[in-house]
Amino acid sequence: MRLAAKRSGVSKFDALIVDEGQDILNMESLSRVAMCLHGGLPAGRWCFFHDVNNQSGLCGRYTPEADEYLSGFTPTKIPLRTNCRNSLPILKRIQDALCADMGHSGVGDDPAVREVVVDGRAAAVQALERELEALTEKEGFNLGDIVILSPFPFAESWASSVSSNWRKLISVMDGASPLHSDRQGVGFAKIQDFKGLESEVIVLMELPAPGSSEDLRSLHYVGMSRARALLSLIPLDRASERLARQTLSPIRRRERFAAWLGLHFSGLRDTIKPCFMQQRRTLQ
Repeated sequence: MRLAAKRSGVSKFDALIVDEGQDILNMESLSRVAMCLHGGLPAGRWCFFHDVNNQSGLCGRYTPEADEYLSGFTPTKIPLRTNCRNSLPILKRIQDALCADMGHSGVGDDPAVREVVVDGRAAAVQALERELEALTEKEGFNLGDIVILSPFPFAESWASSVSSNWRKLISVMDGASPLHSDRQGVGFAKIQDFKGLESEVIVLMELPAPGSSEDLRSLHYVGMSRARALLSLIPLDRASERLARQTLSPIRRRERFAAWLGLHFSGLRDTIKPCFMQQRRTLQ
């Protein structure tokens, strides 16, 4: 924020609007925000949009004391109840699986959720290729309408094992590329990197079935709720589910620890990767 202010030729901002506010609802982050706002948080003009019930802990760090601190300034609180992204079937699937408060009615009522349970890498790759073929050749979606979401980077995801014909049509997204609207290929992103974004079609893979693990609830919620028109789930079956949790849970804990330190996850990659790859080979 200080760099943004400096580039704009100001020392502090007159007003502040924060999206995904749950990611910075901790006292350390709020103190940094206050230094960049005229009047600070007590007397400044600010607005926080947040979803602490469904998305806290996935990126950044949320603490109840910071939430209470902001509430102590008696701001006007406006609950946002209208879901204007997800179709009704997608909305219902998320609500049923995760008991998530998704607001009122979505948009449209087409049959927009489907699911193929797989038992490992080979089956997941086959299911993904069949789904991409059905979406593009039978249902008329453009390649750019589709985004594959996984908890893993592309190089370590099963999605990287698709045939060369499909692989050359996949565009791997980083922190900035999802904002570009001229993408011609199928998108691939880590779930964590796609927060706050959306796509006509989301293919969510390499997770257990939604609702099967509280520790993975935020990943499921973010991944599933990115879809506007169609949500395709490729979850692991029960035999693979326990191993998937063992793989994902340590990585989630380390990502949270990295966020707490104010470091980028990649800074800990050399430490995490040996354990990560050993467990991934067990799943394969």
